Amino acid sequence: AYRAFRKHISSVLARATATKVMTIFGMILDDAVPRLIKTSPVERTRRRGKFTRKPKERKRDMLPAAVEQLACNARTLLGESGYVFVWTMAATGMRPAELYGLTREYCYPSWPATDLRPNPEERDRYEDDLERYGRGDGLMPAIRVERQVQYKDGSLSFLPPKYESYRTLVIPPFLADLIEQMLESHDSKWVFPALEGGCLGAVNFDYRWWRPIADGAEERKAKQARWSRPALPAVPSFAGRRLYLLRHGAKSWLDEDGHSRYAVEARMGHELPGVEGVYSSVTVAQESAIMKTLQERWERLREQLGTEEA
Repeated sequence: AYRAFRKHISSVLARATATKVMTIFGMILDDAVPRLIKTSPVERTRRRGKFTRKPKERKRDMLPAAVEQLACNARTLLGESGYVFVWTMAATGMRPAELYGLTREYCYPSWPATDLRPNPEERDRYEDDLERYGRGDGLMPAIRVERQVQYKDGSLSFLPPKYESYRTLVIPPFLADLIEQMLESHDSKWVFPALEGGCLGAVNFDYRWWRPIADGAEERKAKQARWSRPALPAVPSFAGRRLYLLRHGAKSWLDEDGHSRYAVEARMGHELPGVEGVYSSVTVAQESAIMKTLQERWERLREQLGTEEA
């Protein structure tokens, strides 16, 4: 009876419509098992084969010296905001679209006093943030991840961060100083503006900027392009690789320094399942420890670079 019905439908309806009808009818028959019928007569083609594991991307250790070279290349292309952009991603693990969409209201030194407070139900959190983060004695400098930018319906729009991973990211003193100095140098609403002052999310950042930052580029002279620039050295551990690996490297740094698993995953915008995720919270001591180890990495790098220069 099922086969006869399928043949009839195929003869009186267009192919696409007949396929939709039979799909819905098959769902109805599946739901009828086992209360109304013992088995479903729907015949399906089952694809069986040997499972092939997707090759895992090979990663290299993210060395501070490599991040510094990436940042210097970015400075050559984008100015000071490019330098700070790279170090912010390496130190916070923010996703690229979150960095593109970061505005002054949610960044040190303005935040949390300038928080837009979009959710009245989080009034307690807003008050707690003022007591915990900011600029001044006893407060920790921080960035608030409240949104990202993506294209929606043909226009660049603010959207919630991926998986709605709203979070606060403390930053070490060196990065707080870099961000503050950089923000004083421009008047764009974007923390990391494009060359024209607009949003980095409006351009293909990976192709236009990241590839020469990571892969290196030849010298350009004014007659060959709109502006001249020196040659950019390639960064071997990132050449040909994704910008997103800076985020992966940020997590590796936290793991290497032995921080709480919950604090690390919360910083990356992930949720831990089970009791661990329900009972745990990020404490001031954990945030202070993250700031401390990141600052120590920076200071060791400066000592290393100073020794090499000497």
